[in-house]
Amino acid sequence: MGDTVSGKGPNPIQILAALGVAIQCFELRDSDQHRRELHPAIRSLLLHPEQPGLTLMAITHPDDQALLEAHLKGLEAATPKGKVYTHDLRLKDAQDQWRWFELHHMWIDPVPDAPEIRIYGAIQEITARKEIELAAIEEARLYRRIFEDSPIGIAIGKPDSRYDRVNKALCDIVGYEWYPGIMLDLVKHTHPDDLPANLALIERQLRHKIAYAEFEKRYIRTDGEIRWMHMYGHTIYNDQGEIEYGVMMSLDITAWKALEAERLLSTTERERLIQELEGRNAEMERFIYTVSHDLKSPLITVQGFLGYLETDIASGRTDRVSRDIEHISQAISRMNVLLQDLLELSRVGRLVNPYEWISLDFIVMEAVQNVIGRIDRINAILNVRNGMPTVYVDRQRIVEVFQNLLDNALKFMGDQTVPYIEIGADETETEVICFVRDNGMGIEPRYHEKIFGLFERLDPQTDGTGIGLALIRRIVETHNGRVWVESDGQNHGSTFYFTLPRKEPSHASNER
Repeated sequence: MGDTVSGKGPNPIQILAALGVAIQCFELRDSDQHRRELHPAIRSLLLHPEQPGLTLMAITHPDDQALLEAHLKGLEAATPKGKVYTHDLRLKDAQDQWRWFELHHMWIDPVPDAPEIRIYGAIQEITARKEIELAAIEEARLYRRIFEDSPIGIAIGKPDSRYDRVNKALCDIVGYEWYPGIMLDLVKHTHPDDLPANLALIERQLRHKIAYAEFEKRYIRTDGEIRWMHMYGHTIYNDQGEIEYGVMMSLDITAWKALEAERLLSTTERERLIQELEGRNAEMERFIYTVSHDLKSPLITVQGFLGYLETDIASGRTDRVSRDIEHISQAISRMNVLLQDLLELSRVGRLVNPYEWISLDFIVMEAVQNVIGRIDRINAILNVRNGMPTVYVDRQRIVEVFQNLLDNALKFMGDQTVPYIEIGADETETEVICFVRDNGMGIEPRYHEKIFGLFERLDPQTDGTGIGLALIRRIVETHNGRVWVESDGQNHGSTFYFTLPRKEPSHASNER
């Protein structure tokens, strides 16, 4: 070929060479695809032997043939004429291996000295470069898939920006709809209680150039739900030792935290049950001892007076028979009271009456009516608050509590000339605090806990079995409440308190 194609302007080969690449040039001499035989320059490059009819299209990769065909067909219509077009394609060499090439070609108008020439082309092998490019593309695609599709929340941020690029998993955690390139301010989603420690940790990382950190914190979702996270933080530095990126991975451990809390609660509950069981065992030991003692005493009395009765009847001492029968009757009556109290105590927590919402006014009124005779006998002044709270309780059992506390107050008035009893209730956010206050004998502080034990009686001379306050504690505890006494000691009166929850007890049910 000459220096020019049309006698005007530079040679197309010179134009292609000006691209700055090592190329081999070729010519396609006809627009008819079937007669575009492989140019010797390309055959030499690919070490193909002489083969009549072998075309460029025949050695082009099937996935690239459509591109080549469209490119060649478009050249003739392309404007301006003489513009160089470039595209990449794969060609098969003599060993049937696919190699990447960069193809430059241009359409020229027919010229008198070479009318059959339509296309000038130049070709350069780029297999090594293409493999690097494809590897980079695949690596980028893989990174994007790992980032976007990871089940672990990932955030990537720069030190000069408070916004982080986040993936779909992290968007789901904090409650946003994800889209490619979304940036979020995650600091505002950090729980306020965790934020100071979180920021202090970041500052420590930056100050001491710590590359890796692991900690836990809470995120607050857009809907207000709190999610626990296990965080993995990694700081990436450039060659100059400056922070380039920070990567934070967030693993949602909310469910695990709930299980951990449940396990701790179960442990606490188990320890509570063990302590309760130990207390019950100790109570059972006292119960057995006291029952054996208290039942043994009336039985000995009965047995003794039966002997006296037999002797008196045999000797005709009828005047003493009535006395013997009276002593036997009293002993049997005492034994019956003791057995009834024990039976009542055993029923608490085992037999449950239907729970109901009821005003304490009605409960106290019923309890007062049950002891009105004793109140009248000692001319006690009774002050009952009006408008007391409504509670959800086993009505019969709570009546028993107030009745026993009233009975106890009346029994231990001592030498008080103006017996006085006050009944009322106060409310807090979580419970109702009931009280029965008297101006009676009072209780020394060292006995404040002891008196709630089974069969505990501070004054053995008073009537009763010592089960009343133990029964009160058992009833209150089955309502998830607590009971205690306050007194400044002898002759300073006493105030018995017990609490009831303001919500329905979880165990409330019918008798079982």
